[in-house]
Amino acid sequence: MKQIFICLFSLFQFTPMFGQENINNELSDKHTEVKGTKISIILPNGFSKATTFLGFQNEKKGATINVMEMPAPFSEISKGFSKEALAQKGVEVQEIKKMIINNTSAVLITGEQKAYGNIYSKYVLVLGHDKESVIINCAFLKQFNEMSNAIKVV
Repeated sequence: MKQIFICLFSLFQFTPMFGQENINNELSDKHTEVKGTKISIILPNGFSKATTFLGFQNEKKGATINVMEMPAPFSEISKGFSKEALAQKGVEVQEIKKMIINNTSAVLITGEQKAYGNIYSKYVLVLGHDKESVIINCAFLKQFNEMSNAIKVV
């Protein structure tokens, strides 16, 4: 898969196309490479490199950005991100949007999940093609709702 540069903030600067959002963005000096992946993101303030997973975290606010690359087709991986499948994992899905990001099929899932006695807001972006997929899972404590805007910049 060619290197993909993700900027979720661009979600608000989209071109509607056949019911899907179409996002095109380019690598900038604001992007930070997720070591060990083909992904670069715009790192929100207060985040640092995670030590136990590929991605970044803000320990103070209980927020994570976890990046996973999988050698599997998007058509198969995305099936595991249906409202029903996520409900089985305790995620209450608020919205699922089909998208095209840099000519790559994608879905953006927003929702909430209870874990460790807390409620977490979640943004999960799944994208890929017939040979490889990427999952970017962003979560933060719901009480820190201002993190929503920071995570969307990713």
